[in-house]
Amino acid sequence: MITYEKQDIEDTISIEQLWALGYFSPCESDGMPTVSFGSVVKSKKDCREAVAKYQEQYKTELIIDGELGPVTKEHLDSRKCWVPDRIVQAESQSAWPRNCMRSITCSQRLHRLRPLEDKDIDNAWLEALTSISKVSGLNLIFEEDHEESDIFADVGNLSNGTLAWSYLANGSCTTRLEQKYNRSKTWSKELLLEVIVHELLHACGLGHTSGTNSIMHPTVTGRFTEPQAWEIKQMLDRYGPSKDTPSDTPNERKVGNLTIDGKQYDIIDPSSSNGMWDFV
Repeated sequence: MITYEKQDIEDTISIEQLWALGYFSPCESDGMPTVSFGSVVKSKKDCREAVAKYQEQYKTELIIDGELGPVTKEHLDSRKCWVPDRIVQAESQSAWPRNCMRSITCSQRLHRLRPLEDKDIDNAWLEALTSISKVSGLNLIFEEDHEESDIFADVGNLSNGTLAWSYLANGSCTTRLEQKYNRSKTWSKELLLEVIVHELLHACGLGHTSGTNSIMHPTVTGRFTEPQAWEIKQMLDRYGPSKDTPSDTPNERKVGNLTIDGKQYDIIDPSSSNGMWDFV
């Protein structure tokens, strides 16, 4: 357990959070979630530097003053994920190798996340796998065998308000990556989908970003349930484009559009495409 000069900083939990997230120097995080803080004494100077590093990481949301005030503490407490921000793992290792990226199997035993029904959990898992697989050459496949899957998700009691955590891809096809979801929390279908996509992207090798227009921001935003621009670029850089993405067909001629349930579709002239009327 971390100890420090109590008269300087009272909130032990927040300091331990910063330690686990890799904000103390030297950074001892290896990119994996941990609640083991070691035996270390931290001074006021060390703690202020760690707080300032965290505020710098999220400078669009926090004032950088090194003070563990209510706004910074609230930001820490609102995190959904316990994967360290400051990852020392080499960027080239934070990915699945090319020779296995077409068949990464994923299983889950999340049926104790309440008050959700089993079908809601299953649907969220499948939707997350689909939304991630379509953006790059990495293919996530549903697997029923929990003992054989490359990525496997279970439930557990997580501390410090954490919703979930995941191990990161590490350049190996043989290392199985564990995920944990907090069974003591109250879940909605939308929240679960947001968190599953976030954690699976960790398992794809992505870390956190301070950008608020991203599902890889470590706090719950309630805005996104699929990869956004930052995540898509990161996935393309690691794995290239999806092999299922259709090639461009510049000879197709759009002749109009049609709106169905509020979504607009282009109407393609059949003489310029596959001989059939098409809506895209």
